[in-house]
Amino acid sequence: MKIKILFLLMLLSAASLSLQAQGKWKKTEINEAIQVELPADLVPVTEQEMADKYISYRLPLALYTTQDSKADFSVNLSVTPWADKDLPLMKDFYKASISTLYTEINWIKEEIVEVNKQQLAIFEYVGTVAQEEDQNALRSLAPIEKYNYIAYALKGGKVAVFAFSAPADQREFYQPIAERLMQSIKIKKSL
Repeated sequence: MKIKILFLLMLLSAASLSLQAQGKWKKTEINEAIQVELPADLVPVTEQEMADKYISYRLPLALYTTQDSKADFSVNLSVTPWADKDLPLMKDFYKASISTLYTEINWIKEEIVEVNKQQLAIFEYVGTVAQEEDQNALRSLAPIEKYNYIAYALKGGKVAVFAFSAPADQREFYQPIAERLMQSIKIKKSL
């Protein structure tokens, strides 16, 4: 009897997470060429918050975060020497680059897909970064694990990067959200 109740509670919990993931969504124009659908609970981040969060000379085109700031979605745009037909080669190049950022990486998905008539290089993975030990610390630092879902698009000499990240222990909740978000990407003829 206890097993049946536990099983029922697990099913109800999974159904609840699925319903939350399918909550309200809104079409959002990132700029005149890029549109995505975002969960209504993702809110835009101010330029100052972006500057605090990203140590880079070029801030993202857009950054959205959850109320608790644990999950983020960003869009970056840059000029590139890659031609549109070079997407498979660029995918391999970016996979190698991503791999150098982590101590350990668990690839979930790595493919080229067509979304709304646009070819996208997709990477889904959990990346782990081991923290350096402080010799004066009384305990060791736990590694940082992040769930990531990234899509790259090449268009007219520019690359658009769509990146979703969340804590790895919340992957089950955020995975369907990230998938739906990436499937909503629409890019006009030119970036």
